[in-house]
Amino acid sequence: DLHSFPTRRSSDLEPAPALWIGIAAAVLVLGVAATQLVPDYLQRRRVDAVVMLMRSDAPGSVEQALPLIQALSPDARAAMLLDEDLRSRLIGHFNAQIEAATASSGQEYDYPQAELLVAELQRLFPDSQTVSQIGERLKRLADLVELRQKLLDQATANKVDEAAVSLRELRASLPANDPFLNDSAPKAMSDAHVRLAGLAARDGRFDAAVTLIDRALEFDGTNTQTVALREKYAQSLAAAQTTAQMTAQSSALAKTAAQAPAAVSAQPSAPPAGSRSEERRVGKECRS
Repeated sequence: DLHSFPTRRSSDLEPAPALWIGIAAAVLVLGVAATQLVPDYLQRRRVDAVVMLMRSDAPGSVEQALPLIQALSPDARAAMLLDEDLRSRLIGHFNAQIEAATASSGQEYDYPQAELLVAELQRLFPDSQTVSQIGERLKRLADLVELRQKLLDQATANKVDEAAVSLRELRASLPANDPFLNDSAPKAMSDAHVRLAGLAARDGRFDAAVTLIDRALEFDGTNTQTVALREKYAQSLAAAQTTAQMTAQSSALAKTAAQAPAAVSAQPSAPPAGSRSEERRVGKECRS
């Protein structure tokens, strides 16, 4: 009999609420895990790609890797840059660019570009002692460039004593083969002394002019114009000295000539010859 079988209630056919809660929790856990695992996986892929690019030693590889490095999360970037080889490659790349921007052989220093490179290095390696040393070196170079310009300004203004102080400071800080020390600075100092010599000659101080020209030749002895000026001022000095000697001799002779009549008039006049005979006769008579 069909009615003899037990019948199921509708509630027996539906899953228990606890089961639904368990399923929902599992789905949530899987979702959270996916949100964590997928980005981490993608981040690792990006890091691996950057590392492979930088270690490829292909031309421009570090330059190409830089925007990829900047796109990494701070934690991923910091972890990647713990690798000593990668740190060395990056710092070496930036240091080479900084040295190119501040190379003394070029005479033209691109310090704004160098400062930007140092700032980017410091963002990548905020605690790096090597990067700090690069920044300090750049600051010293900037100070030297400022001192170099100061020397040129002083020489242009004919302030040779102040310029000489600046030159001594530069010589103490720059290598002996520095182009500025062997070209621009000596020429600026020589030109300043030549200008001062010209002013002295205009005032008739040829001895000072010769001394200043000699000083100019110490800085730039190959300048033919300066050599010619030295000869000109030396001739003018010799002529001035001859003129001075002749003037002194003429003055002495004139003074002697002026004193001679006065000396003659000051001498006592001799008595006439007849008076002397009369004096002798009177004297004999008195004795007799």
